[in-house]
Amino acid sequence: MALLWVTVFFSCSNDIEKVNALLNADTDYPQQSADSIEILYSDSGIVRLKLEAPKLYKYDDVKEPYAEFPVGLHVSFYDDTLGIESEITAGYAIWKTSVDIWEARDNVIATNTVKGYTLNTELLIWDKQKELLFSPKFVRVTTKEEVIWGDGFEANQNFTWYHIKQIKGRINLDDE
Repeated sequence: MALLWVTVFFSCSNDIEKVNALLNADTDYPQQSADSIEILYSDSGIVRLKLEAPKLYKYDDVKEPYAEFPVGLHVSFYDDTLGIESEITAGYAIWKTSVDIWEARDNVIATNTVKGYTLNTELLIWDKQKELLFSPKFVRVTTKEEVIWGDGFEANQNFTWYHIKQIKGRINLDDE
């Protein structure tokens, strides 16, 4: 038993250089975190979008600051009468705050409730400054009349117009 205590006593050490190296490591830890968030964005007193997410991590003390939504988000875009014009849901998202670009990944669904369009993809990028949505990945757009799929996509942020690049197929839907 005494041998065990001697081993434990001599194996515990606090080398100050090792402690300082751990404290000064370039490991990124979020400076802010939040659960069950809801963010409203308004312009000229009119609500333009609402973002809801179960979890948010903000990394401000890194070379390129960002906010991460590790378990997904839901964003609603509003028209001038506060009606929902379009929505985006995703299983994961990241917001590159310095350039104001959002990346939504993992089962991304974007809908325009007014026009009846639905987009499905695994990656959707939103350039907020240019007010553009785009994806270099496979996409499927379902409208009231047809289903179109292809590789690559571009649309305005309200998803009122879109363009599918490299169309792979189109299916017309009947009313019956």
